[in-house]
Amino acid sequence: MPLLINRCVECHQEQNASGNLSLVTRAGLIKGGDSGTAIDLKSPLESHLLQRVRDGEMPPEKQGQPQKLPADEIKLLERWLAAGSPWPAGRKIDLFERTTQLRAGRDWWSLQPIKRPAVPTLKTEPQPANPIDAFILQRQE
Repeated sequence: MPLLINRCVECHQEQNASGNLSLVTRAGLIKGGDSGTAIDLKSPLESHLLQRVRDGEMPPEKQGQPQKLPADEIKLLERWLAAGSPWPAGRKIDLFERTTQLRAGRDWWSLQPIKRPAVPTLKTEPQPANPIDAFILQRQE
């Protein structure tokens, strides 16, 4: 799965999936996209996904630079497919599970906009005048 997250899901997510191929669920992998099914469960080493990777078509060039997978990552993909492309039940890949080189940390929590949490409502009376006190008193309840 890390290989899919790092190399594929950026373009093949559910919304705006390139080639109408979503790789965030096993069902999407089996369903395939405009070019047909991505994986062949009967002949996994003949899967369209693997053929495109082996041919260097996927991942596509970015800014004129080839993105061809190194041999060890292709072998990893081959082993995963040969093992039946195991996928935890109900598992859906989130694009932001890992930081990719392209995002270069822009998805880190420390770089996200600050969100104000809702001030807790307390059971005790009177309610504190300062909202910060409500957070402290909530822990003491």
